[in-house]
Amino acid sequence: MASSLIKHSSLATLLPTELLSAIFVECASLPDHDFDPLSHYAPMDFHTCSRECLSWLIVTHLCRRWRLIARSTPSLWTVVPLFDLKWTREMISCAGALPLTIQADMSLLLQPFDGLREVLNHIGRIRDFRLSDGGLRDEAIKLFEGIHPDTGGPHGLERLCLRSDDNTGSQDSRLPSNIFHPTVPSLKRLRLDNWALDFLVASPALQNLTHLQLISIDYVDYDIMDFMTALAAMGHLQALTLIHSFYPHDEVPSYDIALPSLTCVDMENDHLVDCNALFANFRLSRPLDQFRLHFSQFGSFEQEISVLRSMIQQSKTLEEGSDGRLSSVDHYLTGLSFGHFSLTQGSVRFELSVRAPSGRRSPVQFTGRSWQPPAFSLGCGCFVEQAESFLSNMLGIVSLQSVCFATFFGYDTPQPCWDVLCRELPSVRVLLVLGCSVESMARALMPVPGQDLPAPSLRRMLLFDVRVDTYRREGVPSLRELADARQARGSPLEVLEMNPHAAMGERARDWAAFQSQGLDIVWDVVRGSLGQGCNI
Repeated sequence: MASSLIKHSSLATLLPTELLSAIFVECASLPDHDFDPLSHYAPMDFHTCSRECLSWLIVTHLCRRWRLIARSTPSLWTVVPLFDLKWTREMISCAGALPLTIQADMSLLLQPFDGLREVLNHIGRIRDFRLSDGGLRDEAIKLFEGIHPDTGGPHGLERLCLRSDDNTGSQDSRLPSNIFHPTVPSLKRLRLDNWALDFLVASPALQNLTHLQLISIDYVDYDIMDFMTALAAMGHLQALTLIHSFYPHDEVPSYDIALPSLTCVDMENDHLVDCNALFANFRLSRPLDQFRLHFSQFGSFEQEISVLRSMIQQSKTLEEGSDGRLSSVDHYLTGLSFGHFSLTQGSVRFELSVRAPSGRRSPVQFTGRSWQPPAFSLGCGCFVEQAESFLSNMLGIVSLQSVCFATFFGYDTPQPCWDVLCRELPSVRVLLVLGCSVESMARALMPVPGQDLPAPSLRRMLLFDVRVDTYRREGVPSLRELADARQARGSPLEVLEMNPHAAMGERARDWAAFQSQGLDIVWDVVRGSLGQGCNI
C-alpha cells in the first residue's frame, strides 16, 4: 500500500532483510511498561498494548518490502489487541507459535467481547495476561467459565494480573478456576485486585509462584486455612503483597508457613494486629530485603508498639542492639526517610535503608523507570498532630546512630519532629529536604549555646522543592546565619538548592506522585552531586 509514503531510494529501503528485521525486533523490545512486583501503587497500563500494535500496523503500510519483513517477524505480533476481531486473529496468526501477551480493559472493548473470547480460545499460548473488568465482573466471570482446560495445548501462563472495578454487580467475587491449569504450574506472578480465589482448588497451579499480590479481597470470600496451606506450598515465593486482604486476628490459627525464598513483604491494613496474626506464622530463612508495613491508626499508637517491635524482629530486617533498641548486627542502617503528607487523608512515613557489607542491600534509589523501595517502611495513617507521638514511639524501639543519609519531607510536619530527629542523627552527613519549610530546617539545625550540636556530622543539605517564606519571623535564622553558626562550631555546612525538574530531567515528570509516596527517589541525583570522595 502507498509505497509513495517512503522513497525507494532512501537508505532504509536498501538495508538487508536480516538487519531490518533485527531493527524492528529491537524497537519492539524498547517499550517496557512494567510495574514493580511489590508495590500496589504501580499502575496496570492497559493502553500500551493498543499503541504498540498500532505502531506496527503503520510500519506495514510504509512500503511493501517493510510490510513483508514485518509480517514474517513473529516477535513483532505477540502483543495482541482486542478491539477488532479481524486484527486479533491476524496478529495471533502472524505471531506464529510464540507466546502471547494480552492487556485489556473490558470497559474499552465493544461487547460481546469477540476479541477477548478469541484469545481465550488460545489460552495455552498466553504467557502474560492482564485484564481489568472495567466494572463488568459478571461478564468477565462468564468469559472465564467458558475456558476449557485443554484449550490451546499445554499452558504456559507465567503472569496473571486481574483487576475488578465492580463492587456491587456480582454476588460472588471468586475467580473461576478455569483460567488455571493445575497440572502444568507455569504461573510465576499473580496479582488479584478485588478478585477472590478458591485457594484449595487453585493451589496446585500456584506452587511455582515467585510474586503474589492480593489487593482489596474481602476475607469472607476466601478460607484462611486454604490460603495458608497454599502459601506454605509456595517454596519459590520471593515477594508477597497483601493489601486490605486480611482475616481478623482472632480468626487466624497458628500454622507453620515455611517460606525459604521470601525476600520482600508488603502489608497494608486498617489494624496492625491483623497483619501480625498472619505474619507471625511465617518461618523465614533469611532477613527480608524489603519490608513495608502500613496501617491506619484508630486507637493509641502506643498500644501497637509491642506488636510492631515483634514484627520487625520477625522480619529479621533489624535486630536488637546492646541498648535494647533495634538497629543491626550483621547490617547497618545507612538511610532514613521521615515526614508527613496529606494527599491520602494524612499519613506519616518512617523508612529505613539497610546496607550489608557485601553490598547486597542498597540505599533507596530511583533508576530508569523503576524505584527500589527502602529495606523497612512503616506508614501510619494518622493526622499531622500525631506525627510527634508516632516518631517518639519509633525512636524508642529503633536506633538511628549509624544513619548517614536522611530525607525529610512534608511542609506541615510539626517542628518538634525535626528538632528531635536532628538530635538523634549523630552520623548523618547528607540531608535531603523535600517540600519542607526552610525556616523549620534552620531552627532544627541551629546551634544552641551550652547544648550539643544538632546533627554534628552534617556537611551538606540539599533543598528540593522547598518552601521559602517571604517574610522571615523574628528569631528564626536565615540559611546564611545557620551556615556561619555551624562553621563557628567546627561543623561547616553546605546548602544547595536543587530544582527536581532540572536535576532529574525526564524522570521528574511524576515528581508530585513520587513525593506523595514519601519515597527518596533522588538518591542517585544526590550521590552524583556529592563527588567521588563521599561514600554513603
